[in-house]
Amino acid sequence: MNKAVSVIIVIFLVFSFTGISFSAGNAQMNVNAGLVTAINAKERTITLQNDKIPEFICVIDDKAVVRINNGQQSFSGIKIGDIAAVTYKKVDGKNVAIDITVMTPPVSSSQEKAKPATSEEKK
Repeated sequence: MNKAVSVIIVIFLVFSFTGISFSAGNAQMNVNAGLVTAINAKERTITLQNDKIPEFICVIDDKAVVRINNGQQSFSGIKIGDIAAVTYKKVDGKNVAIDITVMTPPVSSSQEKAKPATSEEKK
């Protein structure tokens, strides 16, 4: 129960930041958040979806800081179904991430029970 409340609060906070923009020097920075619905490893892009924006594509270049569950990670650690908040700027018509924070939703006990047992678990 406590984990479920925490997840709901995190989701609410992430979605409440959707569409915020601010200026840092001459470059305008924006923040968008949502559910990771697609990942293109070749082009290093992720697609986010939320209530306000059905599809938001962002490039995650080598300069972007990626944090997954509060630890520094890499682009390869992002998974479909994660919740992400991206600080980005527009560069040549593309949304280029500066910072991305990803939260992996915890697995509920009902999802654990539904998971099929592996051959090692059956022994």
